[in-house]
Amino acid sequence: MIGNKIKNYLELIRFFNPTGSFLLLYPIVITFLWLAEFDQLAMLGLFVIGTFLMRSCGCIINDLCDYKFDSKVTRTKNRPLSSGQLSKIEAVIILLVLLSCALLILLQLNNKAIIFGLSLIIPISIYPLTKRFFKYPQLFLGATFNLGVFLMWLALGQDISIIPFILYLAFVFWTIGYDTVYAHQDIEDDMALGLRSTAISFGEYNLRIIMFCYILFIVLLLISGILKGYGFIYFALLNLLGIYILGRLSFLDLANKADCLRFFKFNNMIGIILVILFLMPILFYN
Repeated sequence: MIGNKIKNYLELIRFFNPTGSFLLLYPIVITFLWLAEFDQLAMLGLFVIGTFLMRSCGCIINDLCDYKFDSKVTRTKNRPLSSGQLSKIEAVIILLVLLSCALLILLQLNNKAIIFGLSLIIPISIYPLTKRFFKYPQLFLGATFNLGVFLMWLALGQDISIIPFILYLAFVFWTIGYDTVYAHQDIEDDMALGLRSTAISFGEYNLRIIMFCYILFIVLLLISGILKGYGFIYFALLNLLGIYILGRLSFLDLANKADCLRFFKFNNMIGIILVILFLMPILFYN
């Protein structure tokens, strides 16, 4: 009995599906590497823990808002809340515990970062509702999901400049791209329930818009590299990565749910490669 409860708690926070946590973390790590603040590795450690906590909170908020819809969607009907294995009260208690832990981490940062971090709960709470009234909820997700770029920037004592905006926009387009692919798994259920997604709204232009998002993602990262003064290896490898991504997209069958899930998880590899690319100039040219 206790074992089943713990398993349900872990499933509630998507412990067994960590791809979302990693995708939330990569932009933060890359921002840290762009600043190359290696004397503040402890700060990065705080962000790693905080990222896991806030992604878990986001999942619980999402499930509390959507449990009635989730029970009618094939992919989500067995989630702990939608299947009735956990009560809403239990979910709220876990949410409050995790938010308290995240607050303790946030309070270790400077005042600007604390104020900005506290404000993030607003878009995080609004996002699950956007699919009810906004045709492009993945756009709101991208805008919310990557605000950690600014939080890291502020936490390291930097003044806001054009650089974090370029990095932020790059990751926003990345998120729109991979989450639109992900949303194709639920497109039939969402249409039946009257829910919105870019997978529905982009219509026949879906694949072209997804490709365009990835192109903008790579171009903006190239611009950030120019501003940082990175060398030829960075640009060559990043272009090769972009070509490979577009190649994979050209063979992607958006009507195949398994294919969409594989491509979504492939973005975890993209994130790892990007971390390595941003780390290489620091190791070899500094």
